[in-house]
Amino acid sequence: MRLKEFLINYNQPLDCYERMSFTDLEFPFEIHAQHFLDIAEEDLLTNDLRGNINALTNAKRAIDCQVEAVIEVLSLKKARQFPVKLEKLMK
Repeated sequence: MRLKEFLINYNQPLDCYERMSFTDLEFPFEIHAQHFLDIAEEDLLTNDLRGNINALTNAKRAIDCQVEAVIEVLSLKKARQFPVKLEKLMK
């Protein structure tokens, strides 16, 4: 069963146990999405334009990092462009 079919067939809210089971995956990168999110939150504390821009940039990096990690863990074919990466996850 492909990931897209699974998500369509089992589109139920994840309970606590199911959410915790995702933490068992070994992500292949030294820097994780959470690192970028932590930095983004620190950037917001500066409460200025530079901090806001940096926070947005780091939040986008967190999303890209997470998508890359999921692609790697699922052994999907890599892509350079972000829309193509999302398409690979949706198939």
